[in-house]
Amino acid sequence: MIISELLSVLKENEGEITEFRTNIENIKEHATDLQTFISMKELEKKVLCKDEFLQSVINSENFKDRELSYNVNAAMQDLANHIKNFGEVKIETRPCNVLLTRRKNQQAQIMLPDISSKLVENINLKLHKTINTIGGYIRGCCMLPDGKMAFSFYFDIAVRVFNLNGTKDFKLVTPTFPFDIAYISHDNTLAVTSGDSETKCITIIDIQSKKIKKTIPVDSNYFGIGVTSDGKFICSAAGKGIHLINPNNKSTIDIVREEIPGLCYVAIFCDKIYHTNNQSNSVTCSDLQGTVRWKFKNESILRGPSGISVDNDSNVYVVGELSNNVVVLSADGQQYKEIATAIDGLCSPMSLDYNRSTNQLLVSNAHSKAMIFTLI
Repeated sequence: MIISELLSVLKENEGEITEFRTNIENIKEHATDLQTFISMKELEKKVLCKDEFLQSVINSENFKDRELSYNVNAAMQDLANHIKNFGEVKIETRPCNVLLTRRKNQQAQIMLPDISSKLVENINLKLHKTINTIGGYIRGCCMLPDGKMAFSFYFDIAVRVFNLNGTKDFKLVTPTFPFDIAYISHDNTLAVTSGDSETKCITIIDIQSKKIKKTIPVDSNYFGIGVTSDGKFICSAAGKGIHLINPNNKSTIDIVREEIPGLCYVAIFCDKIYHTNNQSNSVTCSDLQGTVRWKFKNESILRGPSGISVDNDSNVYVVGELSNNVVVLSADGQQYKEIATAIDGLCSPMSLDYNRSTNQLLVSNAHSKAMIFTLI
């Protein structure tokens, strides 16, 4: 295959791959969850074919680098009597330097840069501020873009929002026992789960009006909650697993099928879902298809894992209610470091939230106090 023919074939495949990307964006924007699932499966087959084509081209003789070299014959001075040739041309074949990195087997291939995340051994916390929340049994917390903080007070059946200086902004009584809480950037609202309340729902609070915007009825006891980039909810369902909920059409998709207990927290970042299990004392990372990527369990360092959050480098922060600490795990779950203990003000910590814009960590004790730490 000559170079012009190879370039023509590659150009044709580039156009088809670009069309795949456009289709994916359209599916994300307009398709229902079921349509998305079916369409993505079909696209996955087509992309796999392109992957196999690219790999075959790279492995073929046509795509290997060829280096021409010329060795001068030392006897060229005696051309008439001794020279039968002016030298020899050697063709050396070696593999090309194009590398396709597989995100997962049998899936689309992408070019990935080498990105080094911050090592957990270099992560340290410095206490920035202490907030006296004046309340008991705080189950969830989150930081808002303007620096305010929201807390769910389970037995008080209320959500309280505090200003950056620690003063109370407003309090709102919820229709159920509020468990976990998460910020929705799309419409500046808060999503609150109902835990093991008799009425199962997710309450949406409008921060601007300081009123309940709506309640979304659900069929499961949802405890932990996270919000995806497109405004969907990732929730831990007691006895069922991890669910993806579309608040617009109220559809539900099972992501992780596992009989997890109540009181489990979740977090989502990029294409990974993280959840804690306070009965098995473990932290699990899964992809969006529910495949387990790694699981961390070390009872000498982390017991009763509860609140969980993720930073920009995919390092995972977890509070240990029983171990009374905050532990950070590396992106691959292989490394860990204890970064906060009772010395830093922790007393039965329940929840935390990492602010990726300010690199600050909000940690809430079960009773009366929360701390904001700055990463150093």
